[in-house]
Amino acid sequence: EMCIRDRYFTLPCYGGVRIAPEVNVNKIEAMAIHDSIKSGCYGIPFGGSKGAIKIDPRLFTENELRRICRRYVQKLVNYRMISSGLDVLGPCMGSSQREMGWMYDAYREIRQYKDPNYEAIVIGKNAMRGGVDGYIEATGFGVAVGVNYCLNNNEFCNRFGIPIGTKGKTVIIQGYGDVGSFTHKYLQEIGCKVIGVIEKDSGIYSSNGLDFRELKEHWNKYRTFKSLDPPKNCEIMDGNQAKQLLGIPCDILALAAAEVTINRTNVEDLKARMIVEGADMPVSQTAQDYLEAKHVAIIPDVLINGSNIVTSYIEWLKGRGGGRTTKFLLTMSRLQQKSQWKYSGTISEYNPMQSERSAIQIAIEEIMEQSCYTILKYILKHRVTMRTAAYSIAIEKIVQNFYECGIMY
Repeated sequence: EMCIRDRYFTLPCYGGVRIAPEVNVNKIEAMAIHDSIKSGCYGIPFGGSKGAIKIDPRLFTENELRRICRRYVQKLVNYRMISSGLDVLGPCMGSSQREMGWMYDAYREIRQYKDPNYEAIVIGKNAMRGGVDGYIEATGFGVAVGVNYCLNNNEFCNRFGIPIGTKGKTVIIQGYGDVGSFTHKYLQEIGCKVIGVIEKDSGIYSSNGLDFRELKEHWNKYRTFKSLDPPKNCEIMDGNQAKQLLGIPCDILALAAAEVTINRTNVEDLKARMIVEGADMPVSQTAQDYLEAKHVAIIPDVLINGSNIVTSYIEWLKGRGGGRTTKFLLTMSRLQQKSQWKYSGTISEYNPMQSERSAIQIAIEEIMEQSCYTILKYILKHRVTMRTAAYSIAIEKIVQNFYECGIMY
């Protein structure tokens, strides 16, 4: 068990709790720093942190996992590592809304009389426990917003030689968890055509395009594509065959699996014109250098998959403010719809029947588009890559925070 915090001078710190056997201190420390950079890129006042439980969750029963998660929180509280204003927890690989519910309940039992804002200690909870509607799909939604903005930006498309617009763009997605599946949903809504999905043990390919609803329904039930009854002109593959989909020519390759899935062993096989890092750190440095030399567009993770940071901050504020935050967002979204300023939203649409979700998606879209605009402007001015631009902007904000805290002078 471990919990590592970065940027302790910006509180609270926020980071996911990873439950996986292949974690170590160096990896968790790098992820904590990465979360700091991501928050800085978006201008969200979170520090970065990361936690981990080094087990294989597939080897434990649900009751055993519940006891492990609750014990993890108890130990963090005993060591005074977490509180609603110091360090808050969120989901990561191996943990989900279920585990967040267990951790929240464990903290509530211990600290509800000493921490009046205890509802803000865990992010990614069920809405009945103070979570926000739409958290699970927030990252996939943000990926689609960023792709939509970049592919409708003349400077971006001219720089990388990509035809402008999203309609008809072919997509292959690696990883079909929450990020990958909802990336599929929202890319499909803006006119892209998902032709392939890669998973650990299986894959699916169709040049005619794959329908989100059919795949998601099967995935939620079986967590594999092996047992899927293939539609017409659709090919089901095993794990080794699915890896070959990385070499299929496509416009967009969306990486939504684990870290360093694109490395020196497979980067030369890629034929995508644009790489979208929906997962954290999916491209190694060697692979990145190769792709940049080939003039392949890479939208970095600190930009494109950071909408969960936005949603997490909203949920944290909601936990501390008793729900007033989302009411404020809803009011602002209504004002935007009525104002003379025409909102550029092409994906999110205000829906009074889904007030909280609509307000949050509008907030994500506005912040994502502003971040994309700032980074593309930086690229044109300094002639650097999108990753360098994103890191530079984030570090400038972190350094500015140093000065304002009196740490640097």
